[in-house]
Amino acid sequence: TDMSMTGFAYTQTTNRLWRKNRQPRRNTTCIGTDNNRNWNYQWYFEPAEGSVSPDPCSESFKGRCPGDTPENVAVSALSRKLAEGPHGIRSYIDWHSYSQLILTPWGWSCDAADLPATLPRMREVGQGTAAAIKASSGRNYTVDGLGGLVRLARLGDVPLHLDGVVPRHLARGRGFLAPLLALLTGASENAANEAG
Repeated sequence: TDMSMTGFAYTQTTNRLWRKNRQPRRNTTCIGTDNNRNWNYQWYFEPAEGSVSPDPCSESFKGRCPGDTPENVAVSALSRKLAEGPHGIRSYIDWHSYSQLILTPWGWSCDAADLPATLPRMREVGQGTAAAIKASSGRNYTVDGLGGLVRLARLGDVPLHLDGVVPRHLARGRGFLAPLLALLTGASENAANEAG
């Protein structure tokens, strides 16, 4: 719900763990699409059972077609505009509150032939990030490929932002409902990493 204002508002008033936007869909009474699974990249890939669903009533509903949510349309357009600008996109971080992981692409494949050419640099940056976090807070973060640590899933925001970019998936906290102190600690750890 990080990109969806309506989804975020719903998490504050009704269902704290709601993960979809609140966009009504035609021909169903079910509401919303999981923006993480709606990106226009590897949308047709069928990952592990349960991680993506074509069922509009599922919390992991991928949408009717690739990139069809208003949020993904807007973020994709902004990303393209920034990428074409004079400075491009140099780094991309996808924040999650669950676990202490720094993950590199891909979520849809662990096959070496599919991995990005910039993966060695991504791992290097990930190790540097983990070292900076360890130095600032003493917490250990694991650096690995997204597909190697979690069930294969389509997290299309990573490739969308990946043209010569060093993406980092930083997952923090103690589950999906991280306490405020864990969020503040995560912000402090990231500030130490960015400063280093």
